[in-house]
Amino acid sequence: MSGDSETPWPIDPDQLDKLVRFSSEPLSGSFVRRCMADSSLEVRGYIFNFVIDEPDVLKRIVPPLCFEDHKSFILGYLTQCILEDPADDRQADSQFNACISLMCWFRRVWIDLSLPRSEVVEAKRLIEKLYREGDAGLRYNLVFAGLEHLFENHAVREYFSDWAGGDPLFQEAYAEASEWTLKGGSNLFWPRDVNKVRE
Repeated sequence: MSGDSETPWPIDPDQLDKLVRFSSEPLSGSFVRRCMADSSLEVRGYIFNFVIDEPDVLKRIVPPLCFEDHKSFILGYLTQCILEDPADDRQADSQFNACISLMCWFRRVWIDLSLPRSEVVEAKRLIEKLYREGDAGLRYNLVFAGLEHLFENHAVREYFSDWAGGDPLFQEAYAEASEWTLKGGSNLFWPRDVNKVRE
């Protein structure tokens, strides 16, 4: 099994590549979780880009990852990338790309009706926290890398409508993020029938 107790540690992305993309053997679940908790943003970036979003790789993990594994890893990794913007790291995601991925996470928990509403609430609160505490560049990326595309779904735009009548900081973000859709913009971020979800 790839990633067993004999795998050298610490590990780097090149070693990971040999285990993940250049092998068809099962992957040790404990090894993958160890990589997900690694202090190296580069190692975690590799896991995010070449394991978490790759169904064929996920099928090889024994025992498999659960939703909580995905959630804690993805949100922790993306938050760090958004705050630190490791733009020059060859594996970790830039702030802009991490903002896009955070919106994809929101889309995932919004669409998946098997998940409790609390997952949507938690994702929204994280977006709010990052926006409130971020600088101008981070706020710009949150709005134009993702929120404006989240708002293509009118039910999601309505879900965020508390921003429109509250803190002036969020009023501005809501208006900016809504402008794209109100002017007819669309990039097919959402499935066609998504407005039937979580109305």
